[in-house]
Amino acid sequence: MPPLTSLVLLALCLYPALFAAVAIHEAGHALSAGVIGYRVTSLGLGTGKPFFRATLPGGAIFFWCRENPTIGTCWTTTTELLPSRFHRAVLLVGGGVANLIVAALCFALLSYSPGALWLALAVMNALIGLANLFPFRQRVAGSRKMMASDGLQAVSLFLSRHARAEVPQAELGFRTLWQEIGDERTLRYRLFRAALAAQELGATGETARYVAEAESLPGDDTDAHLAYLRARIGIRDGEFEIARGLLGEARRHYKRSDATGSIFLCDLYHLFAEEPWKARLDDARLFDSPLAKRADMATKIAAARVLLFTSDPGTYGNVATMEALLARYNSARRNYRSDVEEAGVYRAVAAWRQKNGDAAGARIASEQADNVTGEIANALSADSALSDWYRGQRGGHAAASGTRFG
Repeated sequence: MPPLTSLVLLALCLYPALFAAVAIHEAGHALSAGVIGYRVTSLGLGTGKPFFRATLPGGAIFFWCRENPTIGTCWTTTTELLPSRFHRAVLLVGGGVANLIVAALCFALLSYSPGALWLALAVMNALIGLANLFPFRQRVAGSRKMMASDGLQAVSLFLSRHARAEVPQAELGFRTLWQEIGDERTLRYRLFRAALAAQELGATGETARYVAEAESLPGDDTDAHLAYLRARIGIRDGEFEIARGLLGEARRHYKRSDATGSIFLCDLYHLFAEEPWKARLDDARLFDSPLAKRADMATKIAAARVLLFTSDPGTYGNVATMEALLARYNSARRNYRSDVEEAGVYRAVAAWRQKNGDAAGARIASEQADNVTGEIANALSADSALSDWYRGQRGGHAAASGTRFG
């Protein structure tokens, strides 16, 4: 075949090969999700209103939208509230690995059956695979959303101070897409996570709004999450008996799916569902378990100890213990940082120091809480209700009011 003809054929094949490579990438994420026990709810290309939608075997939705058609997404749900970093990394790199495997196969086929199609598929899969595994961030065309590459998200999981809990806006950034393609499972799951984050931030009204919207959607295999969330709200509201019952219900659901991190959180928050001042700071079953050695668990445990301590009026004046607990928390957060949790810890510390007559220490802790909530606010700009709530918090300077872990 003349060289010019070959180049023309290659050029004609590149664009469809791009779409094929993106679809292969998302299929790789879906396969890796199945390996680690996640449920795939939808996957496809583009954002906005789909012009093609189909339900795949197993119930997942495949879609293709006109807007941003070269951007692929794969959406999953899980009963595991605290998946391991390894599992999260497997899910993230699964797409790029699938591309590189297909690229290698296409390059191998070129030696047996040369052709523009195999070359186009090989090139596009290699480019998509390498590009997604390389750490970078890009803006979604026509929107304010920024998307981190799979490589950046995977690397961030293992970098100090970069493993952070997502805030509500990040959780609901693709709400329109899920609504357009009919992925109610993902929308319900993300609404739960947004409600949990808003509850940790203290945005009571937005928590109730997210919960109500989640409950209006059909139930699924993550119903335990809503029981867990209602328990957390009950703890904050002082309804300890109700919270204990809900935590027991959620724990039974999580046990059936062997969600060890979720079970651990139910046990941890059960300490806060005890009658005030009765919870133990050194529950060996929790604090000395092998699971507690994980960085994310260690940070939550260290935060729990600080918050249980500051909740008890009998600890006022015991400065040495406070300093030891706070030092342990600051050490843990260097390996795994959760902004919403950190803000709560420093608000509680500020209130405790104020009641102990340490005005300077209270001011420092209050400033630390303000700095963290300022970082959170940067991600809330697209959610006007939460932005309004945050501005109200800043105006009222609520940092010294104290916060329970629940």
